[in-house]
Amino acid sequence: MRIISGRAKGKRLNSPKDQRIRPTADRVKESLFNMLTEPWEGKRVLDLFSGTGSLGLEAASRGAREIVFVENARSALDVLKKNISLCGFGASVRVLAMPVLRGLTRLEQQGESFHTIFADPPYDKGWVMRIIRAIRAHRLLAVEGVLVVEHSFHEPVPEAVGDLRRVNQRTYGDTVISFFGFEGLEQGRENSHMGPSSLSLNGIVPPR
Repeated sequence: MRIISGRAKGKRLNSPKDQRIRPTADRVKESLFNMLTEPWEGKRVLDLFSGTGSLGLEAASRGAREIVFVENARSALDVLKKNISLCGFGASVRVLAMPVLRGLTRLEQQGESFHTIFADPPYDKGWVMRIIRAIRAHRLLAVEGVLVVEHSFHEPVPEAVGDLRRVNQRTYGDTVISFFGFEGLEQGRENSHMGPSSLSLNGIVPPR
């Protein structure tokens, strides 16, 4: 497990001994970031169920301005903090050591919003729809941002959840990556704390 590109390229990340923690495979991560076209500079990223921090740290390596990790498992937090230190990204990251739903509530209360949100909840535990709905309810995704959800092939997601529309999806064995963006950008802009993001998905952004 490594950083693929950017200023920390080639850094080997620590892996958890806890078998319940499932880091995103390098080949899946590389494909995912190839789909999320640059630039990353200046972007704010939220990494939920962050585990080792592999996704958020990859974004930081590529130039993201700020990363917020939300993780509650003690074994994962220990590895996450080691990886942040290893990559030298301490100044640009925050770690919320708490359950994800509580973290989302806190971030809303603080008036936060993010250009990219990664969510990698436990497989087949009913988390996927809960997280998508919670992110939408708390309005944490910037107007032209993208929500990236990693989930099991056996836990499908709908084409839309309110005004969050599934804009792309890729399958890697038993792993599926689903990408969501806002359907009603004008309405979203009125409720967002941030301006439009230039981050696109294979050149595709939600329709205006």
